[in-house]
Amino acid sequence: MAEGQGSVVKMLGILETLRDDIKSLVRPWVVLEYQILLHTQTSPVVKMFVEGLKTDYQYLKGPIKVCGILIDLLFGHQAIISFVKYLLFHDRQYWQYISPTKNVKPLIVYSSTLHTWALNKFSSRSFTATDFDVVARQPTYKAFVKLF
Repeated sequence: MAEGQGSVVKMLGILETLRDDIKSLVRPWVVLEYQILLHTQTSPVVKMFVEGLKTDYQYLKGPIKVCGILIDLLFGHQAIISFVKYLLFHDRQYWQYISPTKNVKPLIVYSSTLHTWALNKFSSRSFTATDFDVVARQPTYKAFVKLF
């Protein structure tokens, strides 16, 4: 094994574990936070509800008051913010992996990308356990980086 290759393999394993942990959390989180009634509504109703959330990124926007005016802040939806807070400060304590500059932008963008994936899957009712492909989601991630 080449010098440093063992460390790279170890780091890859850690990153895959982090990704899988976050993936397993996002599906139930999305159902609860966006109040998707999967078990009481028909597929067309769920699809229509989810499509409404996805219109103009409504599922990402959250209201804030600026100079007394209420505006929708992109990436400010309570579902995104509470998901990021949970990852950072609850049992997983991912705050340990944030850079010294406290830049959470990558985590917010990644979380938003996962929310998009989960909503698309709920809309189509086509979930499988290993469905999230990081490479296939790069365009969504890059679009969110530009929006952020």
